[in-house]
Amino acid sequence: MVDADNAGFDEDRGGSESESLPVKKSGWRWIRRGIVSFVLIFLGIVTVGPWIVSRILCDQNAQEWISSRMPGRISISNASFGWQSPISLNDVTLKDDNGNPLADVRSVSANRSFWQMLRGGSAPLEVNLVGLSAVVKVPSLNVDQFEPEKVNLNRAVKDAIEASLPSIPEDLIIHFSESRLVLQDASGAHLTGWDPIHGELRLNRDQTHSFNLTAVVARNDRMTETLPETAGAEIEASYTQSASGRDALSVSLSCQDQPLTGLQPVLEPLAPDLFPMKPATGTMTLHAERSGRNRLGVSIETQFVHENFSTETRLPVDVDLKLDYSGDDDRIRVDRLFAQLDDTKVDLTGEVTDVSDSQNLNVQGTFESPMEAVAKLVPEQIRENIQVEGLKLGELSVRGPLRPDPEQPFRFMFEVTSNVTWDQATAYGLRSDEGNVKLTLLGRDVTLEPVNLPVSGGHIRRLPSLDLSTNPVTVTIPDGLMLDQVALTEEICRDWLQYISPLLSDATSTEGTLSLTPKGGTFQLGKADEADLSGTLQIHRGRVRPGPLANEIVGKVGQVALLNQARLGRVNEAVLMSVDDQEIPYQLVDGRVYHADFNFQVGPVAMTSYGSVGLDKTLDLVVTMAMPEEWANRGPFLQFLAGEAMEFHVVGTLDEPKLDSKPLKDFGKRIGDKAVDGLLDRIMQNRERREPRRRRNRR
Repeated sequence: MVDADNAGFDEDRGGSESESLPVKKSGWRWIRRGIVSFVLIFLGIVTVGPWIVSRILCDQNAQEWISSRMPGRISISNASFGWQSPISLNDVTLKDDNGNPLADVRSVSANRSFWQMLRGGSAPLEVNLVGLSAVVKVPSLNVDQFEPEKVNLNRAVKDAIEASLPSIPEDLIIHFSESRLVLQDASGAHLTGWDPIHGELRLNRDQTHSFNLTAVVARNDRMTETLPETAGAEIEASYTQSASGRDALSVSLSCQDQPLTGLQPVLEPLAPDLFPMKPATGTMTLHAERSGRNRLGVSIETQFVHENFSTETRLPVDVDLKLDYSGDDDRIRVDRLFAQLDDTKVDLTGEVTDVSDSQNLNVQGTFESPMEAVAKLVPEQIRENIQVEGLKLGELSVRGPLRPDPEQPFRFMFEVTSNVTWDQATAYGLRSDEGNVKLTLLGRDVTLEPVNLPVSGGHIRRLPSLDLSTNPVTVTIPDGLMLDQVALTEEICRDWLQYISPLLSDATSTEGTLSLTPKGGTFQLGKADEADLSGTLQIHRGRVRPGPLANEIVGKVGQVALLNQARLGRVNEAVLMSVDDQEIPYQLVDGRVYHADFNFQVGPVAMTSYGSVGLDKTLDLVVTMAMPEEWANRGPFLQFLAGEAMEFHVVGTLDEPKLDSKPLKDFGKRIGDKAVDGLLDRIMQNRERREPRRRRNRR
């Protein structure tokens, strides 16, 4: 029997269960739908995700968004992403901020799929760059456009000490193949290029990296057509870092028949004679080692040869540089600085102190170079008057601050000194054997100080200095004794002495000595006609056979001598000019050299000249001849000519002098006049003496 109440209760419970079932079924339905939708969406994303990424990377707006977060601009023509297939990008272009192309890459691919990129892996990530093509413009060297803050040794050392490579999350290997690189000058003209280029870059998480490259010279110009197939270059580099903080970088370069035209815009302004240059062959190694923040050592060594176009010979181009920087001492020790270019060598050691401030360079060593190379440092106007044999440079010293003056950032005030010696030298009519001069180059000022400078039996006590910063070069003449007791030679008479003492022009059979004491002054080479210089020429004694100008004078003297029934010398014997000890003042002004009171003697006749000689050798002279006292007793009336003087005006040129003959005619007339006057006087005197006799006879 069933209880009615219980029966009712059961009925109510049963009814309640039947009502709740549809609600539970509806909730599970929505859950199932949500799960299915999520799965479908996830599967859709998984399925089309790589495709979406590929499309986004090729979209211009996306590329602009990426470019805004990196230097330059990037564009991608085609991208391929797959969960199980390798990632690849095609026709990638890199541009600078102005839109100028920097490089093109035909394809970029990785050894991982899209899924592997998201998940990561233990094996290194490898990226392949195929068809990388770049054009680099090499700027011309222009000192005026350099910024002084970019040439700062302290900053360079600081950057090298503090430089560090960013850490990478995983090992990376980049391969590049079928690549090419072209060098152009600023105008876009082709210099040189390499095609193909193959290489590999390895970056490891433990900070041990390596790089290698092989490049073949591109066959795209007239010069490279004749190069062997092996012409090209190889580069290897490695970087290691220890746990103690010591790291090292090593780089080696080797090239075979490598054209050097790529360096022409940089090197030609410094050494124009080097170009054109034939291809070079050789090696270069660089090793840098750093210990903490206070120690840096650098070693660079090169061994190259290049074939000279003009001589068809292979000549060395070597560099050996070893530096060691100490932050504690604020000093760079220069263990060696060696450079050789053809036959010119420099080998120095020393130091750079106070690196953080004034950067004082102090190195010493040797310098060797052929005479022709050294002579090119001398201005042409001076060089053409100098011949040297056995020229040598002694110990070379270079001192001065490496940090430039802010007002003149590229006028480095180095003081370069060296002793210059030679076996034999001739200059301006002077000859020197085994001379020794101290040369000092301070900035662009050149000074020469005689150490032992014997010349033509005497000595040079002072030398001019040069200012190479002006155009033309400025020459400064020192004040004081310059030539001391130098022999009077035919060469000196032909060269410069003819301007101060024109009567000695082209004299031969010379004897005697002279000294020269200029007053201080300056002039510019090639503009001597604008100079104002003066001084004193001292002739201690001298005797010469006259040149063309003096011969003209001697001829006139000979005519006067004949009028006086005298003879200057024996028959067939050359007449000589003699000069006693005297000082002759001179002055160069307005392109003419003026002198006063040059006294000389031709036989018994004393003569004096004054006037000027132009730098163009034109003459404007007056020569005075005094009658010798001994001629007064050579005739019945010549005694009346004692003390008489005759002046000749000389014009024309040193090579073709012209004497005015009027003074000689006037002199003859004076002889006649005085002879008549003397004869009348004698007649009158005789009359006066005879008159008393006549009177006595009449008585």
